Amino acid sequence: MSEALENDKENIPPATPAPVSSKKGKQAKSVKKSDAPPAKRKHAIWTDNDDKILVNTLLVQHEEGVQTSNGTFKDPAFQAAAAALKESHLLSGGALKSSDSCKTRYNAVCLFFLIVNGHKSRIR
Repeated sequence: MSEALENDKENIPPATPAPVSSKKGKQAKSVKKSDAPPAKRKHAIWTDNDDKILVNTLLVQHEEGVQTSNGTFKDPAFQAAAAALKESHLLSGGALKSSDSCKTRYNAVCLFFLIVNGHKSRIR
């Protein structure tokens, strides 16, 4: 009978120890898949044609008076630009252009224009 017990002991897999944290006496949390960092978001890719559509849409919005008293555009102007660019991501391969990405791109285009034209005093 002792021989049978010895054979059974050989067939039992070793127990897996629980992870231990660096703190004395406490066990570490096991890492779950949800604890992994989120996947990187796609960014909008802007082409020259996208910039033209953005600027032209904002010119129309300016003519319609969709601006604040200090001359910046209101959110509906950028929403209109995003609507005008809703299919552009299919050609550029980037993410869908949102009103926030249109606002960010507009600010970048304005800054570029000021730098190219030498209006350094207007750059903050």
